[in-house]
Amino acid sequence: MTATTDKRMQAREAWARYCDELRKAGDQFLRTDFPIDDLDLSEGLRYLARLTSTSIDRNVEGANPAKPFLYMMCNEHVKVGGDNPDNRYYAAPVSAAHRYVLRGDFRRCNYFSVVTTGRVDGSEAITSGSISGDSCKRLPDGTTEICVGREPFGTNHVAMDDRTSTLILRCTIEEPGDKDVRPLLTRIDGTDPEVLTLEGVSSALQNSARFVSNVSRFFAGWMADFQKWKNQLPLYPDQAYLIAIGGDPNIKYYWGSWELRPGEALILSTRKVPKATTWNCQLCNAWLESLDYTFAQIHLNSRTAAYDDDGGVTMIVADSDPGHPNWLQTLGHAHGALCMRLVGASEPMAVDARVVSLGEARQLAKHLKDHS
Repeated sequence: MTATTDKRMQAREAWARYCDELRKAGDQFLRTDFPIDDLDLSEGLRYLARLTSTSIDRNVEGANPAKPFLYMMCNEHVKVGGDNPDNRYYAAPVSAAHRYVLRGDFRRCNYFSVVTTGRVDGSEAITSGSISGDSCKRLPDGTTEICVGREPFGTNHVAMDDRTSTLILRCTIEEPGDKDVRPLLTRIDGTDPEVLTLEGVSSALQNSARFVSNVSRFFAGWMADFQKWKNQLPLYPDQAYLIAIGGDPNIKYYWGSWELRPGEALILSTRKVPKATTWNCQLCNAWLESLDYTFAQIHLNSRTAAYDDDGGVTMIVADSDPGHPNWLQTLGHAHGALCMRLVGASEPMAVDARVVSLGEARQLAKHLKDHS
C-alpha cells in the first residue's frame, strides 16, 4: 500500500526532530568551566560524530531486549567516558522478562566482567547483577557460558530484576594487538518477530539523538568537576556512584585532570602497588576520550609499565620524550583528564603528582635509570 501524505509528513518531521535534538549537543563547545582550545574543538566535532554512530547501534539497531544485539561500546575509534585502552566494552539491551546466555572465549583476557544495569524512574542508576572472570567456571573446551536472568540458572549466573535494561561486558587484554573476543549473546526463551513501525523508529531516533546530547553533557560535566583535581589523581570519593551507573564493583576508580605549559611535565608516582588483578593509568582529552593509543603510549598497565627498584611506579606525562620508559605522550594536547583503574585490590593505591620542568623530568629519568 502506498504511504499517505500524512505518513510521509510524519516521517519527515521525525527526521527533523532527530536533527534538531542532535544540534543541542553542540552547546558543549560553549562551556567555560574547563579549558577548550582549537584542538579540543576539532576533537569535539569528531567526538559528537562518533557518539552519533554508536548511538544508532545502541538505540536503533540494539534497542529491543527481545532481540538482543551485542554491540561494541568502545574501541580504537569510538570512545566515551574515559574508555580503557586495554578494554573492549560490549553492551546489549536486556529485560528480566527474558533469559539469555552469553558465550565467549575469554582465555586471552587478563580480566573480564559482566554487569547488568538499569534506572529507576528514568533517573537513579542501579546495578542488578555482576560476575567477574575469576568467579566463572569454564566449559571443557575452554569457553565460558554466563546465564542472565531473573531466576538463577546455569553454572555462572548474573541476576536481573524489573529495573534492568542493559548488559555490559568488559574484557581486559593487556597485551598489544587484536582485543576483540567476539562474544555472542543469545535469548533462549523463544523469539518474537520484529515489525518496524513509523512510530517505533521515530521514537528510537529521538532516543538516539537524546543519547548524544545527554552523554556529551554528562561527561563534560565530569570534566568540569575534575578541574578541582588539576594535576592530581585521587581515588574518586564516591565509588558507589560509579558502580551504580555501570562501573565494575571490582574496580577502584581514580580521576583527575591535567594541564601543562610548554616545557612542563607531570610526574605521577606511587611507592607501593598493592596486590591486584591488574591496574592501568591513561591520558584522556577534554571530552574524556582516551588519546590515540594505536600508535603512541598514552597509557600503561601492570604488564607494560617499568617498575622502580623499590617496587613502585613512576610515570611521566609530557609532550617530549623525557628519556623514561613510562612516558605518557600528550600528543600535542595541553590539557585533559587522567584516569586510573585498580582491579581486584583490597587496598587503594596512593598516587603522588607534581608538575616539574621537562629538564627536571629528564634528570629524574636519568637518576632512576642509573639506580635500576
